[in-house]
Amino acid sequence: MDILIHSEGFTLDDRKKAMIEEKVGRLENYAPRALRARVTLRLDSAHHNDKQFAAKILIEIPGNDLAAAKHLLHALKHQ
Repeated sequence: MDILIHSEGFTLDDRKKAMIEEKVGRLENYAPRALRARVTLRLDSAHHNDKQFAAKILIEIPGNDLAAAKHLLHALKHQ
């Protein structure tokens, strides 16, 4: 599965990109027919608040695509 990562309003370092690729790559276990994953991280607000960042993912699967979105306080917090 191809994983395309795009950030808007800030720059992702290589470590965070690798973390995204690892986590998104695990989705192949649940959607083995997935062709591509498009991940978009966006800085919604320059002011520090609960919904400062937005994360979206689109999994392209033949037939129906899967999509999810979430607003976050931190761009990437390793859990």
